[in-house]
Amino acid sequence: MDARIRPLIVNSPSVLVVAGHDPSGAGIQADIETMAALGCRAFTLVTCLTSQNSQGVRSVTPTPKAMLFSQAECLLSDMNAPSACKIGLIPDEECLEAVVDILGLLPACTPVILDPVLGATAGGPLAASSLPHSLLKHLIPQATLVTPNLRELRRLVDASGAPRETRSLSCEWCLVKGADEPGETITHRLFHQTALFAEYHWPRIDGVFHGSGCTLASAISAFIARGEPVATAVAHGLAYTWRALSVAIAPGGVQLLPSRPFE
Repeated sequence: MDARIRPLIVNSPSVLVVAGHDPSGAGIQADIETMAALGCRAFTLVTCLTSQNSQGVRSVTPTPKAMLFSQAECLLSDMNAPSACKIGLIPDEECLEAVVDILGLLPACTPVILDPVLGATAGGPLAASSLPHSLLKHLIPQATLVTPNLRELRRLVDASGAPRETRSLSCEWCLVKGADEPGETITHRLFHQTALFAEYHWPRIDGVFHGSGCTLASAISAFIARGEPVATAVAHGLAYTWRALSVAIAPGGVQLLPSRPFE
């Protein structure tokens, strides 16, 4: 090697990302792009391959449990402990079991951000019908922050047997995204241990977006990995995502794709 060429060592925070692959730009691709834009490095475990585009989902092929765990074990044996773990689409019970086992490989203090993806915005299921109950029982109690939209929250609340009026989950932090509600202003609500902690109001941007939830959860994960408290990371993640949506592009026929600007 030429002595003048030296590798650049950058000690940027790392985030372990466990999510599905979406060839149309959401999912794990959105996670990688967002974290890179915010100065973090994503190490990825792919839970499933999907056949989808901006118009909907055709098929979901889960990664076998043994393979997913093997990926994690191999990866984590060779890297420093990640500064955070972001979890996206979990397609079935076997993948969920693998993810729970993978969390057992991480230091107990690792912040875990769970985006409970249950369906595609453009239509079509992404996760097995039994997943809401299993998420509530096995994964949500281990999460530092859960980021459901209202549709996902209602499915999770129904699975718990609690009244539908409940707007938070029994976890440390829960950000309930309000884009499902009509109106010119979107209200997101952050709960801490079931008590309302803060509300965030943002003007609605025209259009239907693909990958906005992935972008938000990844942005929050990046800010947490950089050392910010959860509430601060949520506020900064929402601001970053609004900017990404405000300059979205239209590569497909229906939904817009967030542009993820470097900070």
